[in-house]
Amino acid sequence: HEAKLVNYFGKVESLKEIRVSPVLIRKGDVWLAMYGLSSVKDERLHRLFREKKVIFEAPAENEKWFYVLVIHQNRAKRGPTNYIPENFIPGFFHLVIWGHEHDCRIEPELTDKDDVY
Repeated sequence: HEAKLVNYFGKVESLKEIRVSPVLIRKGDVWLAMYGLSSVKDERLHRLFREKKVIFEAPAENEKWFYVLVIHQNRAKRGPTNYIPENFIPGFFHLVIWGHEHDCRIEPELTDKDDVY
């Protein structure tokens, strides 16, 4: 938050529909698709996810990519819509990095989706 790096990576242009395009990085056999979602008021983003108005664009040859989402939102429930539930995150992501956590959680944690951290 202080460095404001996440705010520039994944900048949101519209609050009616959010389209998230990946930064694609390839080196040898490593294919990384990195998505960024900057800070949006939790209640608004919660509603957009519920209304299916957050769209994650997929790269071509999508089975070859390792998908990472960097998101600057609350994961911990702070009210009925004051957070983003883990089940809102599409299942194709292999790793989700939450950039707005107040407690220090540096160890990867498995989600309810068996193979997603």
